[in-house]
Amino acid sequence: MKKIIYISVLLGGMMLSSCEKFIEKTPYNAVETSEAFKTEEDFTNAIRGVYSGVRRGGYWGDGDNSFVSTPDVLTDNLIITQSGRKSQQSMYQWEISSTDTWYYLWQDAYKVISRSNAILENINVLTDGSFKDNVKGQALALRAMSHFDLLRLFSKAPKLASKDDMGIPYITSTDATQTPSRPSVADSYSKVLEDLIAAEGLIASDNGVGMLNKTGVNSILVRFHLTNENWNEAIEAGKKVEAEGVRISSFSAFPDVWKDNTNQGVIFKIIISETDRISIGTQYSQSSAEGIKSEYVVDYDFYSKYSDTDVR
Repeated sequence: MKKIIYISVLLGGMMLSSCEKFIEKTPYNAVETSEAFKTEEDFTNAIRGVYSGVRRGGYWGDGDNSFVSTPDVLTDNLIITQSGRKSQQSMYQWEISSTDTWYYLWQDAYKVISRSNAILENINVLTDGSFKDNVKGQALALRAMSHFDLLRLFSKAPKLASKDDMGIPYITSTDATQTPSRPSVADSYSKVLEDLIAAEGLIASDNGVGMLNKTGVNSILVRFHLTNENWNEAIEAGKKVEAEGVRISSFSAFPDVWKDNTNQGVIFKIIISETDRISIGTQYSQSSAEGIKSEYVVDYDFYSKYSDTDVR
């Protein structure tokens, strides 16, 4: 970062001296944006940073109020266990106030959005071609996905919202001074769809495990259209997913998906390694010297709806 400091001294109403000094001041704990986005390797590292943001504690990670458990806690699918830590009890009992909201999702999802925007703002550093298109497609898809997740929690369902009901700020810039307003629910959803359609046309068909690809974007489009009750569009996006043949070979193979022994049937997942120290599932139970204590157990009525041969 360059700063120009102008120094002038007045004495007796007379300008005695004037000088200009240029001070080079480089952040000691960060990299300037102009230096961070130069090569394909830089953009590869940047897009990895976006995915790492998805596994933050308030989003897909292991913190309280994460996307892993909170949706079930808010429904009738679970029963809180009195012998547990009673984590997320206020959510379970719907004792939600202005000081006790799903704050961490808001914070962490917008961090993913900000990282996506940093890539998109600098994407034209890259030469036109498949690499540039793929990176741009992933950034657009992740930006759309995060806004979509926020919309489904903090705004009304599209078919229940009036023109005056607020959506969420759709952020497309890294400008720290911006003061975005909340557009309507319809406007917010239209921006999500715009990004997803653009992403589907740019992203690669195969980016490896742990990263979105064309099938992954279409799977998000399926959920988007189902949320909006656009049944025909949901079917068309679903056909594109089905055409890729993403399915599990047998009933017995299904448990191996959850043990990371196979990627059969997996369209998109976030990779969590041992070094990340993220313990998915701690919202449901904790280990102690006495054994495992459940935080929540499945409601019996909900459990009874599944037969022993139901792969779900």
